[in-house]
Amino acid sequence: MKGLKITRLNQVWASDITYIPLSGEFIYLAVIMDLFSRECIGWNLE
Repeated sequence: MKGLKITRLNQVWASDITYIPLSGEFIYLAVIMDLFSRECIGWNLE
């Protein structure tokens, strides 16, 4: 978010998804983060 001034909670969220190889299969991790507080808002592992 280059050039954007983030001034409060819940103004900008970022998300990412990645896969982790484990025992011959993949586990997927999805994360949502508030960019102002840098706190993890939610995540899911499948």
